[in-house]
Amino acid sequence: MRMGPFERKIGLGAGARRKNRTRIEIAASMLEIAKQGVRKTQLMYMGNLSFELLQKYLESLMKADLIELQQEGNQNVYRTTQKGLQFLRDYQDLQKHAAALASKKSMLEKFLSK
Repeated sequence: MRMGPFERKIGLGAGARRKNRTRIEIAASMLEIAKQGVRKTQLMYMGNLSFELLQKYLESLMKADLIELQQEGNQNVYRTTQKGLQFLRDYQDLQKHAAALASKKSMLEKFLSK
């Protein structure tokens, strides 16, 4: 397994498997990448998406008004909308709550293991 910077950062080595990302995780990743404006190819590579998945998610995110296509000079640039930025804030809030719940669950499991 070839490791990229993300895998090295979180400590995945050879033989380790990363779980598949959820729809929400993929959407949040794309919106985070597009905050500063990116071309389609950059979004595909930085988001680690196949062309087919990129197309599917771009269509969905644009339909939901979370990301928009802008013309900058002679380039098409995808940029996160205000609604998309709110999605990211809500997603980050959800992540914090999920981490807190996981911590409490771990604490409860310790009580049962005594």
